[in-house]
Amino acid sequence: MDSASIKKQSITFTTIDLINEFGIQGVSTREVAKRQGISHGAVFQYFPKKNDLLLSVIEYFSLFDHDLFHSTRIRNMKSKEAIIYYIENYMIYYESYPAITAVYQMYDVLQNDTELGDKVKNVYNTRLDFMTKLIEAAQKEGSIRNTEGCTALPVILTSYIRGICLKWRIEGYGFQLRKTAMQAINMILDAFSL
Repeated sequence: MDSASIKKQSITFTTIDLINEFGIQGVSTREVAKRQGISHGAVFQYFPKKNDLLLSVIEYFSLFDHDLFHSTRIRNMKSKEAIIYYIENYMIYYESYPAITAVYQMYDVLQNDTELGDKVKNVYNTRLDFMTKLIEAAQKEGSIRNTEGCTALPVILTSYIRGICLKWRIEGYGFQLRKTAMQAINMILDAFSL
């Protein structure tokens, strides 16, 4: 990685930290520059517009997706186990980098932005589509019911992940995210299991 890429990544991490501390509305390129120890104009050398910086944050947030999709596919697991593996690995990641969960909470704000909305929707839909495929495979395998109500299961699980991350943030990271999330995920999957 060249020095410009390293600096862009560092600025992106600082922006994630600021979003975590102040919310999306509280992020300013001046504060990013201050925390980076660079001039305000230097931020714009790497990110010509604030939206470019936010796009970098969204891209970093979804960077783990492709690798996790791939590792879930190549493991020789039953479909229900694959669902658990997939969700649990997100929980491990979020628990090790709590600030990144702030990006989840900015989805609603960014979805109506003409430049960033498509990217946010793409990340959400890509994750939802992958979850849907895992559940459909489990239904074909016979480990999850294939009934009318089960079509909502991907949304239920995806929404729960976002919701438990918000609860964890609100409570000051005062509980074990992975453990709490996986207990609930297993209960949800058991309710839909055959």
